Amino acid sequence: MLKKFKRFGLIISILLMMSGCTSKQTVENSPIDLLADAIVLHTNDTHGYVKADDENGVIGFDTIAAIKERVGDKGLLLDAGDMSNGIPFASKSKGQSPIEVMNAVGYDGATLGNHEFDVDGNVDAILEAADFPFMSANTRYKEDGSLLTHAHQIYTINGVNVGVFGLTTTESALNPVSTRDLDFGNQESIIEDAQAQADALSAQGCDIIIVLSHLGVNEVEGGATSLDIAKALGDKVDVIIDAHTHTSPLENKEVNGVPIVSAGGETDSNVGWITFTENSNDDYDVEVGFIDYNTAREMYTPVSSITSLIDELNGPVEAMATKVVTHVDTHLDGEREMIRTQETNLGNTLADAVLAFTDADIAMLNSGGIRASIDVGDVTELEIYTTFPYGDSVYVSKVLGSVILDALEIAVSNYPEAEGTFAQVAGLVFSFNPSQDIGNRVTSVTVNGEVLDTTKEYVLATNDYWATGGDGYDLFIEPFKTPYDYDKPQESVYITDVFLWYLNQKEGVTSNVEGRIIIE
Repeated sequence: MLKKFKRFGLIISILLMMSGCTSKQTVENSPIDLLADAIVLHTNDTHGYVKADDENGVIGFDTIAAIKERVGDKGLLLDAGDMSNGIPFASKSKGQSPIEVMNAVGYDGATLGNHEFDVDGNVDAILEAADFPFMSANTRYKEDGSLLTHAHQIYTINGVNVGVFGLTTTESALNPVSTRDLDFGNQESIIEDAQAQADALSAQGCDIIIVLSHLGVNEVEGGATSLDIAKALGDKVDVIIDAHTHTSPLENKEVNGVPIVSAGGETDSNVGWITFTENSNDDYDVEVGFIDYNTAREMYTPVSSITSLIDELNGPVEAMATKVVTHVDTHLDGEREMIRTQETNLGNTLADAVLAFTDADIAMLNSGGIRASIDVGDVTELEIYTTFPYGDSVYVSKVLGSVILDALEIAVSNYPEAEGTFAQVAGLVFSFNPSQDIGNRVTSVTVNGEVLDTTKEYVLATNDYWATGGDGYDLFIEPFKTPYDYDKPQESVYITDVFLWYLNQKEGVTSNVEGRIIIE
């Protein structure tokens, strides 16, 4: 039966040499209590960051393998989703390289994140390639309501029965092409799915129940969050491993008696851990914490076979790192918290590139498609694909001014949350007031210096993701069924190639923030 007593303690792993030890620590000195009855290691939102990177503080999956080996047979290694797309190591292989590494490391299970659905048909290939089970109790086929993959798994480790079930964000459906046959439910149905899974696992004799949740902690219109699951389920579950919002483990919290934990994500590289220790009341004490980059690299020796595999798979990516493709004269800001909440010079440069390439009236691009900054100086092919990893293409059509206005309302609807729906623009200037109700925030729009005419048609350039209704921009679907013909300066309309065409035409970029997006 489910144990109901929890003692929630956040422990941040630090180098023990700070307290007097100077030698490399053995397993007994690890911050993880290896005397616990069961130990769960967890990662999330890795987006292809499997190779150790000292400059960016990425632990590396070869070191995660070493941590798993230290924990031994009483441990599980789980991932909460978004491993198959992001940087070129993931995107160039369509997610196959990260899965191959995870297989070698010995992951025991994962849930599906929204980025597993970035490429049409890719999720099936990922599920086929994985040696470990993917779980998602709320991802169903529309046709018959059957599940895409497993709802849950039961593991027996050190005599402890651990039940794990997965949940996937409804924001996965924001890529309408690859998810056209799938339904992710809504807030109410996801909570019902979670309750059903918790009850089923309890009935099957699980001592511990874990939610592997790619829901995040930020409110989602029509969808559920990990906070909702904790509030609804309470003592039916023991811990929620959260992903999607890239929450730092320093922000781990307890809601309704349930620890909600995350390991960060991408270059905020940590390995989360949870220990379960049976107490005198025949219950389990729960401790949670994480191993940060410095501790991991100091205390654990990377597993050489995993290092070799990563290096082998990374060969094509390494070649990209030596190929200089353009030059910029200023740092172009693509940092997540910046580009998803305001105008940045990288956003301007990309929008300017698309505008110049298409000779459109307006360019609008999703900030979520920009994944990194570009440093001053020579720029390599790898940097370009790291910044724009998704293979987006430029789409052009004629759109009414009223549609432009409504699209801008969508763009600012999540502000101040750093969401990929936020638009980077060229050809127009707009102001918005975030204190106003959603749908009524945009206060002014000018196009090439003239007030937006809601009855006039404008030539709009965007990418295929938004043109097909991605990020909730359904209003673009109908007009973009009729493409606008224009003279292409070159054959390729991939965002990466359009961006390079523009930079090389300009012979150096010194783009600035110009007041295109004004927050009142």
